[in-house]
Formats: sequence, C-alpha cells, structure tokens
Amino acid sequence: MDGVRLVIDVDADGIMHIGGIPLPVADPETAGEEGAPWGFALDNLEISDTTITYRTPQLNIETRLDEVRLSDLSTWATEPALLVLKGAVNGAALQLDGQLPPLSVGNGYAGHVSLAGLPLDTFAALAGETVSGLGGSLTLETDLDVLQSAGKPLAVSQSGILRADGLALQQATSELGSEQLQWNGAATVSVPTGAGDLQVELNGDLTGKGLAYAQAGTRLGYKQLQWNGTTTVSVPAGEGELQVGLNGDLTGNGLAYAQAGNELDYELLQWGGAASVAVPGGAGDVRVELSGAVNGNNLALLLPAQELDFRHGGFLWDGTVNVVSGETTAVSASG
Repeated sequence: MDGVRLVIDVDADGIMHIGGIPLPVADPETAGEEGAPWGFALDNLEISDTTITYRTPQLNIETRLDEVRLSDLSTWATEPALLVLKGAVNGAALQLDGQLPPLSVGNGYAGHVSLAGLPLDTFAALAGETVSGLGGSLTLETDLDVLQSAGKPLAVSQSGILRADGLALQQATSELGSEQLQWNGAATVSVPTGAGDLQVELNGDLTGKGLAYAQAGTRLGYKQLQWNGTTTVSVPAGEGELQVGLNGDLTGNGLAYAQAGNELDYELLQWGGAASVAVPGGAGDVRVELSGAVNGNNLALLLPAQELDFRHGGFLWDGTVNVVSGETTAVSASG
C-alpha cells in the first residue's frame, strides 16, 4: 500500500463509514452462528506514505504511516510476527520496533515504543462531562509488553520513560496542573478477566515539578515531589482487602497550602522507609504501618482565626507508627 488517504467515520449511531461506505450492521439472527474455524496468514505487508483519519463525535485522530512492515503473521504460527512502524499520530512522531505474538497465543505487542509530544487535548471529550478541559502532551520512550490470551489475565509490563509536559486538567470546580510529571522505571500490571485481584507493581522514579491543585478556595502546590522505590497494589475484584505497599524514599520541596486564610508552607519534607496500608472491602479496620525516618525543615503554619503563627526550623522522627482505624482509632509509635 502506498499513497493511500483513508477516512474512517463513526456517526452518532455507532455506524462506521470507511471511505464513505457504511459497513453493514450484523444480523442478530446469524451473528451467533458458528462454522468451521478459518485460518489466516499474512506473509508480508508494507505500507508507505499513507494517512488514516479516524473521526467520531468525541475523537479525531490522524495517523500518518511513513513506513510499516509486518511479516509472518498467521493463526497457526508459533513464532512472533515482526512489526516496524514509523509515522505520526496527530503530529506527534511515533515509532514501533517490536513484534506481535502468534495469533494462536493471543493479541498484544512486545517491543520499543517512541512517542514524542502527543497533544492530550485530542482526548478531552472521551472523559465526558466530568472533564471540561485537558491540555499538555505525552511522551513515551519505553519498552512495552502487552498480552491478552483467552481465559488468562491481561498482562502488561513496561520499562522506560513516560512523561507528561504542561499537564492541565479542568473540572467544574477544580483544576490540576503540572509543569512536568515523569515516570522512569519498570511496571507490571495484571488485570484478571473474571474473579481475581488486580495486581500492580512499580519500581523506579516518579517526579513531579510545578504541581498545582485548586478547588473552591483551596490551593495546594509543590515545587517538586519525587518518589524512588517500589510500590505494590492489590485491588480485589469483590469485597476482599485493598493492599498498598511502599518501600523507598519520598522527597518534597516547596509545599504550599492555603484555605480560607489558613496557610501552610514546608520547605523540605523527606521520608525513607517502608509503609503498608490495608483497607477491608466490608466490615473491618483500616490498618496503616509506617516505619523509617521522617525529616522536615522550615515549617510555617498560619491560622488567623486562632491567632496562631507557628514556625519550626527542623524536625526528625525515626521509628515505627501503627494506626488501626475503625469504630475507634488506635495509634501506637515507637522511635
């Protein structure tokens, strides 16, 4: 394929038009019929100088394909199919260099992904009425492995950089912004198809610069916030226990909080250690355990209604804190 200009429209009724030709709607009386399984094989596909425009009432995506090479893809193969793609999505340069799993195994992709500055405002309408504005850009420079097999959990693993620049999220009564938000590390996600727990594990650096949040007279800002370490999350499918674990170092610089004339500023807050949180799905107590060292520097607290102006140069805590919260709350500390 060379020099193709293709427009795909999906109208408000969900009917897809390809090149102006509507796809026929499946007959419900025959849609469930099963016959002998088909085999499919693709020896080699090459695409160049091609543009595909995909339009729905909420979305408009233009994909430019400068070079695409796909080879050795079939339903009976046991070896992966090679995929190379160079092009752009809505003006953001995109490159894929990897492979597709055998169709007999499942659907997915494994390889490197490079995406430079994808505008996020394109996807604002997908969030519906809850989001009134979305801005910024997304950049990826990462290895990605995604596999969906029949009857098995969706498995996703990532290793590399994900970065959002100039992020701006607006809702009816709140705004969230970030000069830069970057993840550099490895992540694995397992999403069950039925009963089972959603499992997430992160290992690396998460850095936020110029973080700002505002809602109904409340303002919260951070010049820089950085987390380095391991994070594990287990989300139950039913009424099981939500579990979160942290092990690493957290550093915040330039915290500023203001609400109704009250102000809190913290030049530096550091924590290094381990933490665990367990939240039951039904009856039961929330349990929090925190161990390690907390270091704070230059705290300023202003509460005009209480005529309180409090300042503190340095603070250090090293030990363990346990909190059990239910009908009553119990706190114990040792350090």
